[in-house]
Amino acid sequence: VGEEAIRLVSAMLIELSRTVDVCGRYGGEEFTVILPNTANDGAMVFSERLREALEKHVLECEGHEVRFTISLGIATLNESMSSAHDWLVCADKALYQSKENGRNKTTSHQ
Repeated sequence: VGEEAIRLVSAMLIELSRTVDVCGRYGGEEFTVILPNTANDGAMVFSERLREALEKHVLECEGHEVRFTISLGIATLNESMSSAHDWLVCADKALYQSKENGRNKTTSHQ
């Protein structure tokens, strides 16, 4: 079921992203999305659209219906970040805030 869920997330990312966005699988169950020329508010809109679409979807796998949710973290690139790694660390912190605060939500790094 896990692999089918990953395929579904991938398909939703392709469907909901713009042609200028860069989507990729970062780890086992983690994805990253780079939204060029997008402020924090726009990233929140994109993230919530993705989260809500997946929350409503029923995955059918091997005769079972499976529902799942996702947690998301947003980090807007700024001058305080000296590297791509810093940017990723901020997004990861926001992701873990979403998980610690009940899951199935989007949190923006402050």
